[in-house]
Amino acid sequence: MNNNYVQIQITTDNQEESERLTTLFITSHLVASVQSIPKITSTYIWNGKINKKKEYLLLLHTMEHHIDEIYALLRDEHSYVVPEYIVLPIIQGSADYLNWIKYNVTNQKPEDEE
Repeated sequence: MNNNYVQIQITTDNQEESERLTTLFITSHLVASVQSIPKITSTYIWNGKINKKKEYLLLLHTMEHHIDEIYALLRDEHSYVVPEYIVLPIIQGSADYLNWIKYNVTNQKPEDEE
């Protein structure tokens, strides 16, 4: 298993779906945390028209080996036809925080406790 950490960006258009997806990701142990940023403004082209609306941005913290499972869950559970799903590498972070992510998504003890 690789130890590559990632942050995944997902948007949704309402608080209920934001909370439901957050609960699904957390209870599945696929992510260590989800940060929800409410009421961002998204401007985009859909069906040839410019759209602008308020959305919730979810930032998921996990490890690379979970990204396919997260995407499959997202496709099954998200209300959008084409949900935003962007995976960004975490190039650097505090060792304590990264160990915490690893522990929560793999159930392995953090390195300083081994």
